[in-house]
Amino acid sequence: MLAAKDKNASDQRLCSRCEAINWHERDENLFSSRVRRSESVRDALSRQPCAFCRLVLHLLSPTGADTLTDEVRNNRVAAPERRYSLAYFHTKHAGNRGIDVQARKPDGIMATVGRIYGPISDRAAWSQQSESTELGGASQVKSEMMLSWVEQCKNEHKRCNDHVHGISALGAASIKLIDVVEKQLVKANTVQRYVALSYMWGKPEVFQASQKNCASLLTPGGLRAYMEQVPRTIRDAMDVVSMLGERYLWVDSFCVTQDNTVEKSEQIQQMDLIYTQAHLTIIAASGTDASAGLPGIAPESRSSPRAIEIVNDAALMAEPLDSVADYIPSTTYETRGWTFQERILSARCLIFTDKLAMFQCQTLARTEISTEDQSPDFVNPLVRTRMPPASLKQKQWSTEYSLYASLLGDYTLRNLSYRSDKLNAFTGITSSMARLSGARFAYGLPERYFDSALLWTGETQDQRQLPTSEHFPSWSWASSVGPVTYRLMSLHGSHTVHNSDCPILNSAIACFEMIDQGSFREIGSESRTTPDSLSVSEPPDHVARQAPATPGTLRFKAAIANFERFKVDFEGEPLFETSDSLADYAIRDADGATCGILFDFTVARSSYLRALPSTSLAYIRLSSVFLSSEAILSVFGVFPSGSATEGAKYHVTDWSIINVMLIRWGDDGVAERVGIGQMHLHAWNRVTTIECAISLG
Repeated sequence: MLAAKDKNASDQRLCSRCEAINWHERDENLFSSRVRRSESVRDALSRQPCAFCRLVLHLLSPTGADTLTDEVRNNRVAAPERRYSLAYFHTKHAGNRGIDVQARKPDGIMATVGRIYGPISDRAAWSQQSESTELGGASQVKSEMMLSWVEQCKNEHKRCNDHVHGISALGAASIKLIDVVEKQLVKANTVQRYVALSYMWGKPEVFQASQKNCASLLTPGGLRAYMEQVPRTIRDAMDVVSMLGERYLWVDSFCVTQDNTVEKSEQIQQMDLIYTQAHLTIIAASGTDASAGLPGIAPESRSSPRAIEIVNDAALMAEPLDSVADYIPSTTYETRGWTFQERILSARCLIFTDKLAMFQCQTLARTEISTEDQSPDFVNPLVRTRMPPASLKQKQWSTEYSLYASLLGDYTLRNLSYRSDKLNAFTGITSSMARLSGARFAYGLPERYFDSALLWTGETQDQRQLPTSEHFPSWSWASSVGPVTYRLMSLHGSHTVHNSDCPILNSAIACFEMIDQGSFREIGSESRTTPDSLSVSEPPDHVARQAPATPGTLRFKAAIANFERFKVDFEGEPLFETSDSLADYAIRDADGATCGILFDFTVARSSYLRALPSTSLAYIRLSSVFLSSEAILSVFGVFPSGSATEGAKYHVTDWSIINVMLIRWGDDGVAERVGIGQMHLHAWNRVTTIECAISLG
C-alpha cells in the first residue's frame, strides 16, 4: 500500500481508491487485471483528485489535470459527452512497477495513452528519473528540434528522397496556397515547396474559402480580415510553417473553393499529388475538431509531457506513450475517414498529439522524449504505398491487389460525417495507384482485377432508399455501411488471374460494360463501345426489357438461377459469425443439403430478404475458383475435401466452387446486389439456369 503521510500537504494525499493499489505485488505476468478501474472523465472530476488521480488526468488532457474541467467544457478533450473509461494494469517497465492508463476510443476499443511509473523511493533513482524528464519536458515544442528532424530527413535519407523524386516525375497539380508572410492566398502548383495540413473539421463551423470571398483572399493581406474566424488548428499550423522557415501552407478549407463544385471535384481527384508532393505534412492528432489547436505551439497550450507527484517521499511519474505506432491509434484522428489517405500519402509527417510532438518519414520515426529512432514500417505498415513509379509497375498484380484490399479494409473501418464522401475520401489512394501503376478504377474497384474486386463482403443497404447524393452502385463497396473485407481473396491464397498457367479465378463473364459519362464503355479497357455491342438474351418475364441508363450501371451477360432453387437458411444457426453483427449462412439445394455459403449478413438484412417475393431474387454466376483442401468451404466443414466420402453429397475438388452474387430484380429492370456467396458447381449444374443480359445498378 502507498499512503500520503504529510498532513500539511493535502495535494499529496491519495484517495481511498488509489491507496488500495498494491505497488509491490509480485506478479510475473506482464499485464495483470487485478488493478482495474472504469469511470468517465466527468466522474473523476466530480471529486477532489488525489495525486495519483491527477497523473491519470494529466495523460488525458493537453494542459494537464488542473485545467481539465475547462478542457471538457470547451470540447478540447476527445468527445467529452461520451463516456471515457479508464482501466489500470500492473506492468513492468524500465525496472519499475507501473500502471498502464487506457482510454476508450470513439470506436469503443480501449487503447493505452500512457503509463504511470513508481513508486521510486530511492533518492538516487528518483534524481536520475527526474533529470530524464528534462528530455522533451518543455511545455512548448522547440522549433530547433522540429527543424532538425525535417532537415536530417531531407539531407540524409535516401529512401525518402527517392520517393520525393519519383512522385515529382508524375507531374504537377494546380493548387492555391496560403502565404503565411503576406497573409493571403496565392495560385501555385505542387512543384512549389509547401507544407500541407491534415486535420479534423469536426462539428464547429470551419471558415471556408468561397466564391464570395475568394477574390479578397487572393489580395495581399486579404486573410487578415478573417483571422478571427480561422480555427485554432489552422492558425497554429501557420505558426509552425513560420517556425520552420517555410512560407506556404495548403489547407483544404482555404485552398479549395468549397462552393465551386467543378474546382472541388478537380482538387479531390488530385489529392494524392497534393499530399505526396508536400515538403511536409502537419498532422493535427489532438482533440476532435479544428478548434483543438496544435498542443505545444501556442503558450500554455499543453503541460510538460511528463508529470511527477511525490507521495510519502516516493515519486510517481506519468509519461505518455513515446511510440508513434502505439499512440496514434488512440486518437480520434485515426478514426476519421478523410485523414486516412492524407497521412498515408505524406512523405514526411510532423504529428502533434495531446502531449507530444512526433516525426515520421519513410526512414524513421521520433518523438520529443524518445531516445531511439523507431522503424517506419512498424509506425505505418502501409508505407509500402510510397514507392517510385517503376517499383510498383514491376510488381505482380497479386501484390498490388493485396495492397488495395488491405488499404480498403483499413479505410472502411473509419467514420465519415457524410456518406456522400465515401468514394471521395479514398480517391487519393486510387489516384495514387492509378498514377503509379496505370490502374483504372470504376467506383473504387480496380478494373484490372474487376472480377475479383466484385467479391467484397460487408453489410449493405438498399440504395433505392437513400438520397441521390448518397447513392452508389450496389456492386461497389461504396454502397456498404460498415467495414469491407476481401475475405475470399485471403482464403483463396495468392491470386493470379492473368499470365499464369494455373489461375486462381476464372471469370464466367465475357465482358462488363458500364455507363460512364453518358455512354457504355468496357470495363478494363480504354475503348468505348456502343450500347448495342452486348449480345442480349431474354430476361425473366417480370423484368423490364429496357433498363434506364443510370451512371454506374453495369451491363453484362451471365447465367442466372432462381432463388427458389437455392434457399438461404436464415432460420438455422449461422455457419460462422464473422463479427458481433455479421454472420455467414448456409445455402441449401432442393433436398435441403448444404451446397454453399452466403457471406456477411446481418439479422436485419436477413429479415428484409425473407419479406421479399422469391421471384424478385436470383443468383448470378460470376466466376469459378481454384480451391485447395484449406479453402473456406472445407475449413467451415461445409464440404469434405478430396475424393467422395460416404453420405456426403458435395466435395471440394479443383474448380468445383463458383462465386455467385445474390441480386434483387427492380421494377425498372435494374438489378441490385444483395450479397456475395460461394456454391458448389455440381449443385449449380443440376438446376435450370438461363443466360440473359443483366443491368446491375
